[in-house]
Amino acid sequence: MGHTTELTDIKKSWQAFLDETSNAVPPNYLSIFPQQFLEELADNVHNGCKAIDLSSYQEQISKHGNPVSKILNDAWKKLFDSPVDYHQWEKEQIAGIK
Repeated sequence: MGHTTELTDIKKSWQAFLDETSNAVPPNYLSIFPQQFLEELADNVHNGCKAIDLSSYQEQISKHGNPVSKILNDAWKKLFDSPVDYHQWEKEQIAGIK
């Protein structure tokens, strides 16, 4: 999908998390989650997103300034910080990403 820089950052961040939390990979992890299974799952999700015409991350950024995932995370913060204003904010966000 062309996220080489992001992939490197995610791998570094994930490794830092694992190092910090001392989460060891269980001995049977690869038999429960073989790499082929994870790759097929990722392909399935990716194909599903394409099938419903979901915009790519880059397209979301260029069109809306934020990816939909950020808007969803912001929604929780807005709901808890300002419940009275939430409905109007939500309508504006939906209109902005349509």
